[in-house]
Amino acid sequence: MSTVSTTLLSVGPKSLHPWGDRAWRVGLTAQYCTGSSSDYWLVTPTQPAAYKVTQDTVVVPSPDHEGVLDSIIFLLALHLGNAQLEGFLLDHHNIHVTAGVREVAEYWELTAATRGHLGKALAEHYRIGVTVLDDCSLVDPAIVGDLRRLGFDVDVFLLADSSVVA
Repeated sequence: MSTVSTTLLSVGPKSLHPWGDRAWRVGLTAQYCTGSSSDYWLVTPTQPAAYKVTQDTVVVPSPDHEGVLDSIIFLLALHLGNAQLEGFLLDHHNIHVTAGVREVAEYWELTAATRGHLGKALAEHYRIGVTVLDDCSLVDPAIVGDLRRLGFDVDVFLLADSSVVA
């Protein structure tokens, strides 16, 4: 099977001040790509990135619920996380920083505690838009529910069969 994108992920500020406007100002997009030797997120900052990252992909450690959820949290922390979250990722050996550029560790992983810490810190500042492109997408209602339980404001858009409910 050739590689296809089954989900689009859009990330922007949780709200725009001073009025708390919920208009989208997308700062990061990613496509969930599946069908190759491994699933991955193809990440595209939409403006000059505040934090340089060597890879434009985040490989999903395993194409199951926990792997997909962890990969979303990890790519947000990697591309949008401040210096404090960078230090947290360094302490847990999930990234290396060389000359100010973040590099993904070959075998990164998030424990439940790490996922919760990163999710809570990121959910304070960012909201997520999920566009489902394919009925077989692994970014399903269970993933959306877990992101919401972590505190994220998640909007879901469907381009696939309406039987996929979020």
